[in-house]
Amino acid sequence: MEVFAEPPLRLCEDTGALTYVQDEVTAFLSSYLTLSVLAALAVALWTQTMERYVLPPIGRRFLPRESWADPFIRTRFIHHSVLFFHHVFACLVGVGIIATFYTCWTEDHFRCNSQCEPKDIRMWFNRSINGQQVIAFLYIYQLGHYLYGFVDLLLLKERKRDFWTMLVHHITTVFLISISVLTCLQKSGVGILVFFDVADIFIMVINVAKCTRDQDGFTVKAAYILLVLTFGIPRLVLLPYHLPRHILYGGPHLPYEEWLWAMLGILTLCNLLWFWRILKIGWDALNGKEIDDTRLVVEEQQGQKPHSS
Repeated sequence: MEVFAEPPLRLCEDTGALTYVQDEVTAFLSSYLTLSVLAALAVALWTQTMERYVLPPIGRRFLPRESWADPFIRTRFIHHSVLFFHHVFACLVGVGIIATFYTCWTEDHFRCNSQCEPKDIRMWFNRSINGQQVIAFLYIYQLGHYLYGFVDLLLLKERKRDFWTMLVHHITTVFLISISVLTCLQKSGVGILVFFDVADIFIMVINVAKCTRDQDGFTVKAAYILLVLTFGIPRLVLLPYHLPRHILYGGPHLPYEEWLWAMLGILTLCNLLWFWRILKIGWDALNGKEIDDTRLVVEEQQGQKPHSS
């Protein structure tokens, strides 16, 4: 299934606008949606395997016995460890794509389909890797992760303080990934996905470290500082400024461009809210409180004290 190898987007020479080839749109979207659902199922299977069989022995080995006996700490360690491995894997794949294929893209890759596909790279043992298929793998994997996260958020997990922010974020991200594919914006899209995953890695490091003996030590403090830098600069400077300035201005009108603007605005608002909470954690730490994720789980039983998570 040649997904993304030939996106149904063409540059009209008469009008100078990008349009779709109608005969190819249906087949393209059907294969795209099918692989996205399969990726979500694969992510669900991988997550359940990690939570049930892989991470519990690791937790019993490295966490203090009293911490592992606490159901909340045990759940927190397992859940955020799974997310840590996801973000590290996705970030490594994205960095590999950028390092290997970034220079092979033409500057106007997002303007005309004939120039949006990176060249093949010849690797070891005289084998070559198709750049577009590697990018397709990253996009499908990320979309599957967010689709599973959306279902997990609605049906499987207890609601946290930022439930509605997370819900809007997941819906917006799914739309942005889809629009990025449909408009051949993969070059900038890969960079944005990498920047986002880097910040999320440090969030998971803080949460996992809070379950260990190093609850307020060097690991938590260093991860918090790196979180502020990797969250604030990419999400609040590069995303709302770089993408519109270098991609949307000065070129032909993109299909769904209005939706792209709307989704970028919503995502920026979500990032502003989260960044304010991150800075508040630092301010509280300066006043003697510990660095911790301040999103509280909403307990179903009344009278039970909520936990940080």
